[in-house]
Amino acid sequence: MAAGDILSRKKIMIGLVGIMESLSRSALAEFLGRRPFSVVHVDAEWDGVYRKAMADRIRAIESQFAESVSFGYADCDAEQCYFAREIGLLNVPSVAYYTGTRLCGVVIGVRDVAGNIERLMRGEPLPMQVHSGGYPGAHFRET
Repeated sequence: MAAGDILSRKKIMIGLVGIMESLSRSALAEFLGRRPFSVVHVDAEWDGVYRKAMADRIRAIESQFAESVSFGYADCDAEQCYFAREIGLLNVPSVAYYTGTRLCGVVIGVRDVAGNIERLMRGEPLPMQVHSGGYPGAHFRET
């Protein structure tokens, strides 16, 4: 990928997700250590409809949780695709929820991010992503 392509993609991403931070592998540990909780929106550039819907949903709650939650973004098709493998990503859009550096859950789809953050802060289990038998897609299941 040419340097101009990376710069262009970064501008698009920044315009789309506001203050959410694009995460490289080297930045992840530092990012997770900033606040007690972290939320990482994982998506792909080709998922235009749901990508924007999830970004808008997160942008709407960033200020509500700014004191205790770091918000990040990872494009699973970009250079940080390692992140998708590390969290066991099954589909996009997904949101990974962390307490400190511990991954607490990955939720697929345009879901209630604020509600899941509140559950995370109370120490309650989060919904989880699962495969159903024989179907290649991922589905949402309440735990």
